[in-house]
Amino acid sequence: MMRYLSDPFDLLDSVRAQLYRLLDDFAGAVEPMWVGGWVPPTDIRVGDGEVVLEAEVPGLSREDIEVKVAGQVVTIAGERKAAAAEGEEFVRQERPTGRFERSFSLPWALEAEGVQAKLENGVLRVTVPRAKVTVVKVEAEEG
Repeated sequence: MMRYLSDPFDLLDSVRAQLYRLLDDFAGAVEPMWVGGWVPPTDIRVGDGEVVLEAEVPGLSREDIEVKVAGQVVTIAGERKAAAAEGEEFVRQERPTGRFERSFSLPWALEAEGVQAKLENGVLRVTVPRAKVTVVKVEAEEG
């Protein structure tokens, strides 16, 4: 007996979810890659004294997004709600909805003060200053 899918994308969503679970198991509890229903693609660049993260979050407002910096970890979280108006129902829904959370463990010391986040044209840009590292020369005592 042949089984037909009502929507071929259902199978792809299932495979994607299984792949993310596998990746989470591989990564372990140290740095969860994603939590929730969708994963905004994110670019990370390092510049002169700062780290810039850019995440695609179309349809979200400032109130829908939370940015945290703790130590060397930058976390971006938010939620996209379904946009059906009252009395409407979806016939097809391809844009992902739900909560997301991504944490990025960076190899540089970060400065929590001075973090800036700007949402423009569906792109969240988070600029985090790198901590200034002080090198101290210590002379050993004899004795």
